[in-house]
Amino acid sequence: MDTRPIGVFDSGVGGLTVVKQIMKVMPHENIVYFGDTARVPYGTKSKEAVTKYSKQNVRFLLSKEVKAIIVACNTASSNSLEALRETFDVPIFGVVVPGVEEALRSTKNKKIGVIGTPGTVRSGAYERMICEQDSEMQVFTKACPLFVPLAEEGWTDNEVSRQAAKRYLEELDAFCEEQKRVQGEKQKEFKANHPELFFRYPKFSKALAKVLDPSDEIRPAATEEQIGNQESVLDFTLPSQVREFFLLTAGIQASTGVILSLSGMFDLTIQGGRYCVLGEFWKEADGDQLLLRPGEDTIWYYAHEQDKVKRFCNDMTELLEKKLTRYLNEQ
Repeated sequence: MDTRPIGVFDSGVGGLTVVKQIMKVMPHENIVYFGDTARVPYGTKSKEAVTKYSKQNVRFLLSKEVKAIIVACNTASSNSLEALRETFDVPIFGVVVPGVEEALRSTKNKKIGVIGTPGTVRSGAYERMICEQDSEMQVFTKACPLFVPLAEEGWTDNEVSRQAAKRYLEELDAFCEEQKRVQGEKQKEFKANHPELFFRYPKFSKALAKVLDPSDEIRPAATEEQIGNQESVLDFTLPSQVREFFLLTAGIQASTGVILSLSGMFDLTIQGGRYCVLGEFWKEADGDQLLLRPGEDTIWYYAHEQDKVKRFCNDMTELLEKKLTRYLNEQ
C-alpha cells in the first residue's frame, strides 16, 4: 500500500471543502493541503499568472512527497490543468470534470448555469466539456468576483453574502431569459425560412440558428440537374446522404468556421490518395477541410497544418447532427 499523502491546493481556504470530501470517501489517506492565501484570489488574474502560480504550488507539494495532486481551485483547473499534466510526472486531477458530471446528472431541462470567478468563466472550460458530453445542452455563465473574498473572510452566511448571491443570480436569471428569448426567435425564423432543412436536421439547424450572422449564407436547394452536373465535372459520385443535403440547400457558409458548398467542391490529392473536398471546418485551424473518398459514406478531416487526413465520422448525418452541432453549440 502506498502510504504517501495526497496533495491538494487552492488559491485560499475554499479547497478545504474538497479535502473534507476526500477524508469522507478515503478516510485512511493522509493529505497535505496548500492554500495560497498570499496570492488569493486567482479568479481575477491572467491565465499565464494562474499557470505560473499553479506550477509553483505543485512543486511545493512534490517536495512533501505526495503521490497524487488534486487542483481544488476552479480557476486553476479551468486554465492550467493540461499545462500541469504536461509538466509534472504525477497524477493530477481537477474539479471541472466532477462538476460537469454532476450538472449533467442533475439537469432536467438540458439547461445548466455556471457561476464562478472571472477566470473560470472566461476560460470556457465548463461550456466546452458540457457540450462535448451532450451537444443539446444550453449553458449560461455568470462571473461572481465577490464570492472568493467573502468566503475568505468567512462571510458565507450573512446578509452581505446573501445580497451578493441574490444580485448575481438575478442577473444570471435575466441573462438566461433574454438568451432563451433571442435563441427562440432565431430558431423560429430559421424554421420558417428553411422548414425542410430544419425537419431533416433539427439539432444542426437549432445550433446553426443560434450563431448565424447577417453576413452568413444559407443557399436555396440545389436541383438534381445541378448535382449531376457537378458530379460530371468532378467525375465523382456523391454519397446519397450528401446528395440529400444539397437537395435541401446548395450550401451553407457560417462565419464560425463551417462551409459546405456544392459549387465549391473540388478534387484534391493528398499523399497519393484521391479526395473530393466537401467544404471547410475550422475545428483545429482556419482552412481545415472536410473530405469524401470515392465509394464511401465516411467523412474525412484534413488538418492542413499537420498535412494529416483522419477519419472524422461515419456519414453526412453524423457530421451535421453530432459533430457540427457540438461545435456550433460551443461557439
